[in-house]
Amino acid sequence: MPSVPTILTARGAIESTPDAIVAGSRPLVSTRTLLVVICAIAFALRVVAIVGLHAWDNPGAMEHDAIAKFLVAGQGFTFSDWGLVQPTSVQSPLMPGILAIAFLIFGSGTTSAYASVMILNAAFGAVSCAATFAMTRAVGGTLRVAIIAATLVAVWPTQIYASTFVQAIALITAATCAIVWLWNRSIDTGGIAVWLGYGLIGCFAALTEPVLLPFMALSGLLILAWRGVPFLSRVRGAVLLLLCAMVALAPW
Repeated sequence: MPSVPTILTARGAIESTPDAIVAGSRPLVSTRTLLVVICAIAFALRVVAIVGLHAWDNPGAMEHDAIAKFLVAGQGFTFSDWGLVQPTSVQSPLMPGILAIAFLIFGSGTTSAYASVMILNAAFGAVSCAATFAMTRAVGGTLRVAIIAATLVAVWPTQIYASTFVQAIALITAATCAIVWLWNRSIDTGGIAVWLGYGLIGCFAALTEPVLLPFMALSGLLILAWRGVPFLSRVRGAVLLLLCAMVALAPW
């Protein structure tokens, strides 16, 4: 990315100027402010959908609900099937854990608990907009394309609707965009903090959505073979990723 941010003018031209969207020579709004507005609109639209649909009356929590209730009751990460209660891997632990915390605060199976998780999903939806913006810029998209992409995520009906259920869809979307961004940042900078962010977010996302596991495993091998990065940085990145996998996945 350029050291001086590239900005979008009212005439549609792309210029290298300070981080602002301008008309002629007059600043209209900074990119950061515009992104905050997009995220706020995304959050508001999702909350409106949750309230308008009374989504807490039909939270669609499925197995998350049963496992969370067992957790609150002190019976561990268990599930009842065919009259048999036993430890389970029918769901990964993150969403049942979040729902269990909501049950502890608001009461097990209450509408307030379901609504609180949906509001959290709305927040994840807003984060998805920022992550989409960052991801688009990291893979070479112009500022205009990144703003359009973030805006589409904010207003896309299926993205909004995903927040009206007690499911991990919004969380997985935000995490997936974030790991693509952080992967590119890791390659560009080699910074320890960025690699830790990539490893932790990626591994917890893979724990929530197992389809991401092959991607995370492949990225650990890929970095070792990435010739554009100094050898010691490659080794350090692979080791950090392995440590993050041990922290996120080994206990499970």
